[in-house]
Amino acid sequence: MLWGKPTMKPIFNKTFVRACALSLLVLCAGNASAQAAAAIHNGGAAVADLMFGREPYILLDRPLTPAERVPYRKLHGHLPLSVPLARIVPGPASVLHGGYALYVAADNPLRAVSRAQFQGILSEGQPGGTVGGWAQLVLDPAWRGRPITLYGPPPGDAYFQTWRAAALGRHPSRAGMVAVDDTRQRLARLTQDPGGMVLAQAGLRAAGAREVQIRADASREDAPSEDANVLYAHIGVAADGRADPAGSAYVNSILARATDPSALADLARILAAPRELVPLSPAGLVAARKLLDATPRMDKGTSTVAPAGPAGPAYLHADGAIYIVGNDGMQDMLEAFNALYLREHPDVKFRMRMEGSSTGGPALTAGVTPFAPQSRALWPADLEAFRGRYGYDPLDIRVGFTGHGPRQTGKTPPAVYVHRSNPLAGLEMAQLRRIFTAGQAGGDIDQWGQLGLQGAWAGRRIHVYGLADDGGSATSARLILLEGAAYTLRYETLPTVADVVRAVAADPYGIGMTGWVDAAAISADVRVLPLAQAADRPAVLPTYEHVAAGEYPFSSYVHFYVNRRPGTALSPFIKSYLEMVLSPAGQAIIAAQKDEEGGYVPLPPGLLAAEREKLN
Repeated sequence: MLWGKPTMKPIFNKTFVRACALSLLVLCAGNASAQAAAAIHNGGAAVADLMFGREPYILLDRPLTPAERVPYRKLHGHLPLSVPLARIVPGPASVLHGGYALYVAADNPLRAVSRAQFQGILSEGQPGGTVGGWAQLVLDPAWRGRPITLYGPPPGDAYFQTWRAAALGRHPSRAGMVAVDDTRQRLARLTQDPGGMVLAQAGLRAAGAREVQIRADASREDAPSEDANVLYAHIGVAADGRADPAGSAYVNSILARATDPSALADLARILAAPRELVPLSPAGLVAARKLLDATPRMDKGTSTVAPAGPAGPAYLHADGAIYIVGNDGMQDMLEAFNALYLREHPDVKFRMRMEGSSTGGPALTAGVTPFAPQSRALWPADLEAFRGRYGYDPLDIRVGFTGHGPRQTGKTPPAVYVHRSNPLAGLEMAQLRRIFTAGQAGGDIDQWGQLGLQGAWAGRRIHVYGLADDGGSATSARLILLEGAAYTLRYETLPTVADVVRAVAADPYGIGMTGWVDAAAISADVRVLPLAQAADRPAVLPTYEHVAAGEYPFSSYVHFYVNRRPGTALSPFIKSYLEMVLSPAGQAIIAAQKDEEGGYVPLPPGLLAAEREKLN
């Protein structure tokens, strides 16, 4: 969440106002109106601006997420300077904070819940049990027997994922939570569903809704918790390690009065903070000042902000070249596309920064690339950042498939792995969902015997491995391939795809789902499991033929994401470029990449026609 308003009043001095005025433009970027004190702003989009030098520094009520740190480090070789400014404390009598709170209808008798009840409402498998009915929370007989309908943010929301990991641990979100993207619409559900409950940012005001107090013990009033979130300034740092001077001056101005409650109250009001700002602890303040003082500043008059290009789209570089940011494995393909385009448009110049798919989404959100070439779908956090800034989803043009295997060269695309001794012939997608998630129709599958294995295998538990559900590839897989259900409590998260393969290699009763990996280079004790779209379809491996025919359930597309507002036409350049990629000549370039590491595969005719139609 990002706080801010388009207007501000001096709170420290005129120099401070000049220093922070540019940053506050970032602060209001997620919400053009920013009228209400409780306006919700888009932190992911602001990080994208910082990442690509559109702004020198930003304010966030959180550190950068892992999904934000990875592309930032790829682009810059280091992270921004992140300096804590103040602590963010909850409202009176609330001890569970972190930016989120529960809301009920105004006439709901519930006034407070305990920390354990809060966790039981939001997640499965908590020590205190799951809270799914109003009888567990209120004494009024009229509410007994009524289930709680929970409305919350989309599962891929980056801030929500970071908060969920801290507040709920490894426990999966409660099955059946209704995802509503827009916070105001989420709160409005309470006027339509008086028996509902909403999870949203703390401190909001909405007609017909009331925030529930969260206490250590729901039966008594509690003092505010001493533990709190932190307001950070994230400052751009040049390649030589020197920080942006405007950002440094801004942070220095705040820290100079960081123990003054009136100054922090003014800052909270200007930033439309939904919670009170209080000083850092003495030790924290000393550490923040040391951190700032230890970082050299750039010369006055210079900045980490990228120089403005010529008049026109923001993706035009200063020398007039079109700047393209995207997946590094597509470098050769894009160079071939560019060369093909130049045959008909010799006056066009291209400049590319291909650092990985994690950089493409932020670049598109920041407006510094005309399209984001990706070897995978955008992660939910990237989509959330884009949607928060523009109010719509990017246009997704699929131009081919990426990956086939197993093969002697190159990585195998996303797949399911079992131990080589496992006799299972294959899985249907419905069975896979029942293994990896909870609450699917037909019940959970947790023993190998439920899949038809006999003898010593029949009564053995299935050990499930995968990556963390943190807004990255595991979250995308859950939303796209597993129908959005929460991962089972038996799902053991591991740091890397290599760790997942190693876990399965060491566990005959294990099964792992992961993304791109050369598993054979890690262990010969695993094999890729054939998968079937449905019970009446054959289980297949991700061979070239099956991928090209669209038969492999985990096939990963090559995407070109474009910022096109619904109902408007593509720019002439973007349309002509994508028409070329989808032409026979463009598809031939993709087919020629078959034996490269990415193992690219052109689209079949039917899908190709559908993607071409999207350009109109």
